[in-house]
Amino acid sequence: MTGSTQSLLALADDNIYRKNIGLQIYTLRDQLKADLKGTLKAVADAGYQQVEPFGFPGGQEMVNVAKDLGLDVHSIHFDWEAAVNPTDDGFSDFRKIIEKAKDTGLSHLVVPYLHDKDRKSLDDYKRVAGNLNKAAVIAKEAEIQLAYHNHSFEFQPMEESTGYDIFVQEFGDEMMFEVDVFWVRAADLDPVSLIKGLSGRISQLHLKDIKKGLKLVGFQRIGCHTVFDVKMDFTRKARFVAGGHTTDPPPCLTYASVVSRESVRIAFLIAALNDLDVSSADIGNAYLNADCAEKIYTVAGKEFGAALEGQVLIVTKALYGLKSSGAAWRKHLAESIKGLGFVSTRGDPDVYIRSAVKPTGEEY
Repeated sequence: MTGSTQSLLALADDNIYRKNIGLQIYTLRDQLKADLKGTLKAVADAGYQQVEPFGFPGGQEMVNVAKDLGLDVHSIHFDWEAAVNPTDDGFSDFRKIIEKAKDTGLSHLVVPYLHDKDRKSLDDYKRVAGNLNKAAVIAKEAEIQLAYHNHSFEFQPMEESTGYDIFVQEFGDEMMFEVDVFWVRAADLDPVSLIKGLSGRISQLHLKDIKKGLKLVGFQRIGCHTVFDVKMDFTRKARFVAGGHTTDPPPCLTYASVVSRESVRIAFLIAALNDLDVSSADIGNAYLNADCAEKIYTVAGKEFGAALEGQVLIVTKALYGLKSSGAAWRKHLAESIKGLGFVSTRGDPDVYIRSAVKPTGEEY
């Protein structure tokens, strides 16, 4: 289970779950980095009996300190690439992890995530399932249970199915699920129904609070990436771009007209006839001034830094790459221009005019 270090002492001493409730301490990664022993002591003082660390086979100090404080360590999130993408048919790197897990006294290893490259298609999920099945057999021989921890991306529709459906269908008897109910709900699914459907196949549950007022129902998860470029003036620029090709907003959110070429020519003509100055402006990161019109979220990657990596980020601004961003920016720009006293012209709604007075006192 994941959550805060609120006291568990309200549970009766003979409660059957009391000794089984633990904390997935990736939740406290920032606090652990600042004060490992102090943070784990606070966890123990709150009444937790066990913790589920992360980063194995690294992070051994975390495990040692937890045990010294009387916290049991049975399960851990580990370097999953050794199982998902083995470097050889014998899974030699994974076998080394199993050996260390055995020496550490672990009974469960959990695959905590999948990189984008391993979940682009249903065939990718089938390949991953096949490798995890082989790894699970190896783990079982060492009396260690292998499980998969979900996020929400596994539930995204792909070719009339989902990655999670593939795992349910393809995982063998040795391979189990660590169900994170928060992410199931974030995918707009009922965690209770999913848990019932996986009866006998779940080794652990992750339970998380949702901040009051936060509703992810109806939100779609998107991927994002950073684009690096060199501009015409030879300055370098990095832009965070959304994977808008995965969303399908209605046309009313995507249509954005632009000023016509003829309107630009007429504007130049008027300026020339009235001896007016012509100015241009480049609005930096223009789209980001507008609000996002779609219900979407992403999961922070490494580029966000260790403090945010893995957290849910609701997209509130019109990111580049979204189909709706052009229209959102046009709407924002129009409202800003009208706020300065300009009005849209009949001939071209993207051309705005406002009465003014020349230095000579002549109105135009």
